[in-house]
Amino acid sequence: MPLHMGKVWAWNEQRPLHLASRQKAASAQLLFVARETGVWVERMPRTQSFFLNDVQVRYGAWINPGDEIRLGAFRLLLLGEAERLPTAPRMIPFVEMEERLEEALLAPGQNTPPLLFLVSVPYLHMPTRMSFQKRLMHEVLSWQLPAFWATLAWNVLACFIPEAPVQHTEERMRRLTEVAGKRARVAWACFPEDGMSATALLDSAWVKLGKVDALLEPVLENASMVRLAGMLHELRKAPGPLLVWGGEGQGRAWLLSSWFEGMPYVEYPAMALLEKEPQGPAVLIRSFDKLPPERQRFLLGRAKAAKLRLGATAGGPFEEAKHFPWTFHMPPLAQRPEDIWPLAQAVVASVKRKTNRPRLSLGEGLRERLEAYGFPRGVGELKNWVVQAAVASLRDEMGKEALPAALTADEAPGGYEEQMAAAEYGILLESLARARWNVSAAAKRLGLPRRTLVFRMAKLGFRRPHH
Repeated sequence: MPLHMGKVWAWNEQRPLHLASRQKAASAQLLFVARETGVWVERMPRTQSFFLNDVQVRYGAWINPGDEIRLGAFRLLLLGEAERLPTAPRMIPFVEMEERLEEALLAPGQNTPPLLFLVSVPYLHMPTRMSFQKRLMHEVLSWQLPAFWATLAWNVLACFIPEAPVQHTEERMRRLTEVAGKRARVAWACFPEDGMSATALLDSAWVKLGKVDALLEPVLENASMVRLAGMLHELRKAPGPLLVWGGEGQGRAWLLSSWFEGMPYVEYPAMALLEKEPQGPAVLIRSFDKLPPERQRFLLGRAKAAKLRLGATAGGPFEEAKHFPWTFHMPPLAQRPEDIWPLAQAVVASVKRKTNRPRLSLGEGLRERLEAYGFPRGVGELKNWVVQAAVASLRDEMGKEALPAALTADEAPGGYEEQMAAAEYGILLESLARARWNVSAAAKRLGLPRRTLVFRMAKLGFRRPHH
């Protein structure tokens, strides 16, 4: 790529290109990843978008020889491709992974949609665990695709691939499952089949991993939501069609599922019905407003002719919404904080069944923290946070130490007793892990009588993890 005075440079993952200018509007970072068939240019988080051949790009794109990149006052021309150097897998915080996933979903490629997968790591001592993790990462690295890894809990890894060719997805996931082995579980979620938002994709992956039920019973305390649920219950005999609209992830499909009153129904994302017909006598279509108007009218016509029982969700009012006999608005979770705690308890009840931890519970001190956060991205975000905390918690009573950092970042350190308990918890956990949960060996390592260690473990709520 030529810079000032015709100077040519080469960049790769080990040597990211940093562009800076005295003009703040032109300051940004780009990351270039050389590949055999092209070069992936990516805008780093919290920076401005760039232009590729005068087309604005918000996240990233493939560039080829002859393409021009414009970023503020800078213009870069790709002349050729340097030899690709071996690259190491990238680990990033999970919050950053969510941001990248949301950006990738804004304009996904038709044949290369984003892919998210979770790996449930078996209980292993530290050297074996690191070897297992390295084996997984190098398998994904061999796919020659940009990929980002994050740790969700002590035994759950997440990987996000911004652009995954559809034709190879099942084959690659099958290969990854073989590499992980029989003791590990692998679950993946693709756009748009499993969801059209980061929250929905993660929710789907948790369900496939076997950590939580696909649908939770509606548990409502907010007065307006109780009235809304009552209206849907009264309409359970109505043939429909029926529409619930509101923000993404606020629980629209979750609430609408009660309208079907036990009738088997098939759930579809709107993008899956662009060409094929829905199967079954009853369907729930997510993001109905994303369908072309002629497709909306066709499905509404079938529903009104009693050929289809149709329940739909939408992000907001749209032209064809006037043809629905019944339309309801789903208020965001942030406006109904009374529902947060019972919903969180319902999620924990589901995790208890799925993970065989009958004593798992939310510590009472978490209620104020959860309600204060408000979960702006809705029920799906709440569900994902609680599942993540439940999986991460080694104690049956989940404390704030199990919550993701976003929920505890602004919290001041506790008092002396609380900090001492936290320090002791960390010391005992490390010793038990190094001894592979052999209590006698851990007690010997710490120089304590075995009965003393058993007493301290019981006081701090330790519970041996399942193999």
